[in-house]
Amino acid sequence: SWLSEVLWVLVQWRRRRDFDREFRRWSGVSSLVIGNYQQHHFQHLAQLCPAARCILVDDGTDTLRIARARRDLAAFATSTAPGTSRRRPGLKSWVRRQAEWTLRPRDELSFFTSYDVQAGPRDQIVHNRYALTRARTRPAAADGRCLFLGQPLVEDGYVARDRYLELLAEIRDRLGAGGLQYVPHPREDRERLRPAMRRLDIPLLEISRPFELHLLSAETLPATVASFFCSGLDTCRLIWGEAMRLIAFRIAEEDLLACHDFVDEVYRYFESTGAIEVTPERAGFSRRSRAAGTAG
Repeated sequence: SWLSEVLWVLVQWRRRRDFDREFRRWSGVSSLVIGNYQQHHFQHLAQLCPAARCILVDDGTDTLRIARARRDLAAFATSTAPGTSRRRPGLKSWVRRQAEWTLRPRDELSFFTSYDVQAGPRDQIVHNRYALTRARTRPAAADGRCLFLGQPLVEDGYVARDRYLELLAEIRDRLGAGGLQYVPHPREDRERLRPAMRRLDIPLLEISRPFELHLLSAETLPATVASFFCSGLDTCRLIWGEAMRLIAFRIAEEDLLACHDFVDEVYRYFESTGAIEVTPERAGFSRRSRAAGTAG
């Protein structure tokens, strides 16, 4: 294990050295716009530009997770990421500090977000309501389709692959196979997804652009957009309003392998909008409810 640790330090030291060399020339900028603040290199970048106003843009529903962490800076600063644990002073600790990302949180952040969130006491919230995008939308008739937005839940360790496919089969039976199409996420494993969707008789709709941009240029709009807890549902709510039905299928707690509190927070946020239908957890959508129904 000591050899693995030495190799990790060497690789990470070089990674940080190259990263610092690239971005130090921008250290005097007045504004810094970054993506997912949970990622360690983005937190480090925010420290490289100490005088800049640090603006976070939405990276899916992770914005909700970041805002919650900002409400408790102590918890945010003591996350389980490398470089945050206490160490005794010494040469070994000093060497590791030269390699690791600097994860000290900024005192102030600006959120440019479509979510209604509460962050840290010194943070600023700038609401993005997609006003320009909505102004450029043109009236379009609904074509009767139901588009289901895929998520890399298997790849990210949220749900087992077999169970994910079972959930999709249940959704197909609920919504009806006619007109249902699955829009894969860019990070889903296509080699395993394609044959599985053929077995489920759910056609794939491959698109080369973000889903919202695809709809903006389409001749017609789907009657329904559905998913599990994909941020695209909320974006569609903000841009098209009542022009389409929006459904978030709740994943039962026993089917989730990780991040139960976070997933529940996303569903609660969707429910709070009043425009996204969140299915009840026990409506024939879990092993326990199916077993109870069979027993009855």
